Amino acid sequence: MNIQITKPLTLRDETTGELVSYRCGEVVTADETLGNELITAGLATLYQDVIPYGTKNISANGTYDVTKYASTTVNVGTLTVIYDANGGTGTVAAQTVIAGNSIELSDGTGLTAPEGKEFAGWATEATAEEANVTSPYTPTENVTLHAVWTATTPEAGPETQEGT
Repeated sequence: MNIQITKPLTLRDETTGELVSYRCGEVVTADETLGNELITAGLATLYQDVIPYGTKNISANGTYDVTKYASTTVNVGTLTVIYDANGGTGTVAAQTVIAGNSIELSDGTGLTAPEGKEFAGWATEATAEEANVTSPYTPTENVTLHAVWTATTPEAGPETQEGT
C-alpha cells in the first residue's frame, strides 16, 4: 500500500530496531494494516500516483496505537519477558514476543521452590502474595515476572494418642 505522510512521525524498523523518521509529503510503501492505521489516525493518506524514486518501505507485525499523536513512535519490534525465581532456585529462559502478540507463560518448570512452599504462578511485583498474570499473556513493554510461592499444606501424619 502506498501512502503519503501528512504529519511527521517516527517508526521503529522491525528488522534493525532503528527509529526512522518520515516528513510531511513523503511517500512510503507500508503493509496494509499499518497503512490503514496511519490513514485512520490522520497521519497519512492513500497515495495512488506513481511511486517516486527512493521510496522507503515500512512494515509492521505487531499492534500499534497511532491515533493520539501528530508525531508518533510505533514500536513494531519485540518485547522480552524475563522470569525471576523470587526466592526459589533455578532459572526459566526469558521469552521474546513480537509486540502485540501473546505468549503462554512458563509453568515454573526449572524452578525449585523454597522450603515448605510451592509454585503458585507469576506476578508483576516481587512482593505479590497471589499470582496476578495469567496465560495467554500479552506484554505491553519489556517486563520481569516474579514467581509467587505459597505455603504447602502439611501432609496428614499418624494421629497421636495420649495416655497409651
